Amino acid sequence: MRRYLVVLLVAAGSRSAAAQTCTGNLPFSYGRFHLAANLAVDKLAQQYTGEFRFGTHGVFGAADVGLKTWDITSLHDESNIFGLVAGVELPLPVAKLSVCPLFSWTSLSGPQNYVEKAYAAGLTIGYPVLSHSAWGIVPVVAVSVGSRNPWLKGRDPSFPLPPYWARFCCGRETVSTMSLAVGLGFTQQVTVIPAVGFPLGANGETTYALRAALRLGKGP
Repeated sequence: MRRYLVVLLVAAGSRSAAAQTCTGNLPFSYGRFHLAANLAVDKLAQQYTGEFRFGTHGVFGAADVGLKTWDITSLHDESNIFGLVAGVELPLPVAKLSVCPLFSWTSLSGPQNYVEKAYAAGLTIGYPVLSHSAWGIVPVVAVSVGSRNPWLKGRDPSFPLPPYWARFCCGRETVSTMSLAVGLGFTQQVTVIPAVGFPLGANGETTYALRAALRLGKGP
């Protein structure tokens, strides 16, 4: 496994710094640093995060922080969010096709003593159907599989949960998702990505998302 990972990273490094086309974002050949604002909405909550992303030679990573605001029909409060993502663009014989495995970790804390940790691995595929100095269009398809483990800190397992907590806690769950998105690039400086995610199993919610990213600096 270690040998395979090293070979994968070396092969990715032989490509140009254009990774992230697979996620619909501006390629890192335009600038190694990106700032982004993210919005995600489902029937239980709204999630607002800010993100910093860096990439070079086909390898990229991101960190995001923000709030998850639960609806009155769910927890009716707020959770703090912190997340990390790492990905690598696979070397392919097809010039425009971009395929990236991704790994992510997300932590939620609050409201009260609610805690949730989530891990996921996925594959995302992007193909630019239009690429111009003024604007571009990149359709994206992504699938992911992961697990989450919500719990209440300090809870005595012998006591039953209140009804409003029982929908969200406690115990490990497997979550699988398919997402469809389109990256809309403008002047090689800004990317806007609307997306919709569908759960592939019993766990999870249909999620509507919007991401706006700004390139910082120039490419390598």
